[in-house]
Formats: sequence, structure tokens, C-alpha cells
Amino acid sequence: MSQPPEEEMLPFANVGAPGERCLKAIRAECTEDLKPCPSHSVRGRLLLSGLLCGGLLLLTSVFSQHAPADLLSVGVLGALAWVIVQLLVLIMGLGTAPGKPGGTRRRMIMAVTVPTLFLVYLACMGTGHGSPSTLFSEAAACVYTAKCALFCFGLGAVASGGLFFLWKRSDPFGPGASGALLGLVGGLVGGVAGLGCAGMHAWHLWLGHGLSLCLLVVACGLLGRRVLRP
Repeated sequence: MSQPPEEEMLPFANVGAPGERCLKAIRAECTEDLKPCPSHSVRGRLLLSGLLCGGLLLLTSVFSQHAPADLLSVGVLGALAWVIVQLLVLIMGLGTAPGKPGGTRRRMIMAVTVPTLFLVYLACMGTGHGSPSTLFSEAAACVYTAKCALFCFGLGAVASGGLFFLWKRSDPFGPGASGALLGLVGGLVGGVAGLGCAGMHAWHLWLGHGLSLCLLVVACGLLGRRVLRP
């Protein structure tokens, strides 16, 4: 059975193109509520991200409680080293345009490797690597660890939130990996700010200063799929 002609299948096929007046009315109706969206270049986002992280670290260093001189000197040296790592993560991880070959894999490798190295660094700094019961046997030590954990997580969450605002809708190809990297950079703000802590037990450093970094990497990796995708 033969099919009917296309003109009969499409009742409006013979209708001519709309006139100029009609086209102008359609454009006006479709673009009535559209507004230009301000955007920043990659360099601008990197600069603002560095200023945000540096400003939070400077602010917390001014209002932080002073640890003993020997611990403070070790904390300052460690903080400077991890600030350099933080800048390298920003430049190498987010300084390249999304969509390039291997970009998403490189970001995921950094999001896994850097927190692991941070935990190893805390283990090298800490003392008493035995059972965590030695730390939690005293109520004061538990409260102190909880306060450090809340401080590091809160500061890291604030930094990560600011970074998400700066980098929103910037990665259509690997938003999860970019989100994890933003959580890593923001979490390092909280981790670096607490390196001068007087609590040197290894389990205190892991739970009070390292756990928040890992949680922020995972949470921001999940959040990035919704916020960073255009």
C-alpha cells in the first residue's frame, strides 16, 4: 500500500514562512525574560579562589589560640607546605579547561591522592599510634577532638561553599571530579588552619583534622554533579 504524499501528511507543509513582523513578535516573546549571565574566566576564578582560601586562613590565624612555641613552629612549616599543595591543586586541577583528554582522571587521582598524603602527614606528626581507646579514655580528650573536628569541618565547608559559588556551572564533562577537587581545596583550608593544634595524639589528628577533609571531598564530589553542570 503506497503512502500518501508528504503534503497530505503534514497539513501545514504548504504554509509559507512567517513574515518579518511575526518573526519579531516571536523573538520578543522568547527573549523577554532573558538576562545576561556574568561569567569569569578561568584565571579570574583561580585568583578569586586563592584570595578566598588565603583570606580565611589569615582570618583564622589571627583569632586562633596560640599553641606552644615548638608546636607552633612545626605547624607553620607544615601549613606553608600544604598551602603550596593547595595552590598546585587549584592550578593543575582546575586551571585547565574541562573536556580535555585525561582531565577528569587527573582530577580524580588528585582528589584521592592528596587526602591520603595528608593523613600520612598527620600520622607522622602525631604520637601514640596505638588503639583509639587510649585517646577516648578521657572525656576531656573526646570533647577536644570533637571541637577540632567541628572547627575544621565548618571552616572547610565555608571555603568549599565559596568555591562552589565561584565555579558553578563551569564543568559539563566531569562535574563530580571537579566538585571533589573543590571539596579538597576547601577542606585543606580547615586542615591547614588546625595544624598548630596542641593535641598531638595520632587518633586526635586523624579524627579531628583529617576526617573532615575526606568527608568534604566525598560530599562535594556528589554535590558537584548538580551545581557544576551547566
